[in-house]
Amino acid sequence: MNTQMNDQKEHIVSSFFGFPLSILLLGALFFVALVNRSIGLISVAGTTLLLMVGSILWARFAPFKVFPHLHMARTRLFPGEDLHLELFIRNEKLLPFYFSLEAPFHIEGQSIIPPFSQFHRSWNISLRKRGVYPLESCSLAFGDPFGLSLTKQSLPLPEEIIVYPRMKPIEGPISQFQEFFGLHPAKGLVEDPAWYAGTRDYTGDRPARFIHWKASARIGTVQEKIFEPTSHAKILVLVKVEGFTRALSKISSADPSQGILSRADLENAFENLLETVASWAYLSFKQGASLAFVTDGELVGDPEPFLPMGSGYEHLGRLLEKLARLRFPHSNFSWDGFNRLAYEIGRWGTGYIYSCYHRSEGEQVRQYLAPYRKNRLLILSVREEGE
Repeated sequence: MNTQMNDQKEHIVSSFFGFPLSILLLGALFFVALVNRSIGLISVAGTTLLLMVGSILWARFAPFKVFPHLHMARTRLFPGEDLHLELFIRNEKLLPFYFSLEAPFHIEGQSIIPPFSQFHRSWNISLRKRGVYPLESCSLAFGDPFGLSLTKQSLPLPEEIIVYPRMKPIEGPISQFQEFFGLHPAKGLVEDPAWYAGTRDYTGDRPARFIHWKASARIGTVQEKIFEPTSHAKILVLVKVEGFTRALSKISSADPSQGILSRADLENAFENLLETVASWAYLSFKQGASLAFVTDGELVGDPEPFLPMGSGYEHLGRLLEKLARLRFPHSNFSWDGFNRLAYEIGRWGTGYIYSCYHRSEGEQVRQYLAPYRKNRLLILSVREEGE
């Protein structure tokens, strides 16, 4: 991110000796000393006044012909990965200056930049928890070498750091979510005749109706048609936080001696559930499934609690970002439109990965599914017993 300092907002931040009131008092003292011809007082007041005015002018002109460059290699991470932040400052004037940095994640730095020189510093910040880390404006302060007066200017950082849920090692097929022709219909008993993909030499182990006669006459050898599937597994990932909301509301009213889970226990269970959901979504993506997402929870910085059906790495990244933005629920949050939106997204031959607090929440949904779709429901829950 390149930013020229002259384009940023600035304001003077001075020590006590730089306050306008102090300058007025010193100016009055210097005038009285001149009137009374007090050599000692004139020298002290004049030197101090000159130092104060000089430091303010120095701080005012320090940012000119200074070119900073703040660089972040990545803004999308997984837990435990390091955020690499680099700062470059180039001073293209004769005037040296004092420099200090205030940035997110408690990053601080200070130095004196000599004339016509460059400054470079880097930081590695380890982010270990899922979530959204908004980058507040980075503040650069320039002043005289003594630090008496400073000119503060802001480098706005509109980006935010997204930390995805941690991935767990999950293996297994997703055959329960496949459509009629399946993910690999050419290997099955019935081929999907609606999507023609090309030809190949006739092997003799397929019926003659698959021979492509025009291609055979043009090439001179018998060719057979190759078909690819027109449909594949479609999975709607649902994250229902209503059960966590009810459990959270019970904590404040429960007797501690009853052995009720604490808020920290609920938060850990919530994080573990999201990690499992993200792992299943990634496994489904690797096996060729299209994914959609819907939740009844709040998303930090995102007003859309759903993601339409799609595929590809970019779409998977958007789904993981939704999971990263999902906030742990508070006790009085609810959303009535969750079931309706889930029905609209998943009504056309979709399987479900239903994540919730109690398994009974998912079992209640199963009874409303059509008989041929009941086995397309995978329930991920924190607690197996019902309420």
